[in-house]
Amino acid sequence: MNLISGITYYRLENDTIECTITDENINIKDSYLVMSDDKKLEIIDDLLKTFIWFKEHRTSKDMLNEWRVHNQLYKLNIKKEHTKSVDFEYKQNIFMKFLYWLISRFIKRDV
Repeated sequence: MNLISGITYYRLENDTIECTITDENINIKDSYLVMSDDKKLEIIDDLLKTFIWFKEHRTSKDMLNEWRVHNQLYKLNIKKEHTKSVDFEYKQNIFMKFLYWLISRFIKRDV
């Protein structure tokens, strides 16, 4: 594919998060630091505007579901090394998409 890739930074109140973008993946390092769903959506929407090829297979809603599940698992101390960051794969497995959607229904919305 060999599309645009690189590193983008987003400023939070007291921190900065790093997003690494490749042709197949967007990694948001230390994504657990972003608590507000509105802020998560702001970052996701900005990423989808910039890296438009992701819109072929991913939506802001399914990316938000995945991020919310990662954050919840991190809060519960489940696989913290893996769940502290979120990886949005370009072509997400349909089973995983459903699983993230289902689990996210049970997570209280972060404001």
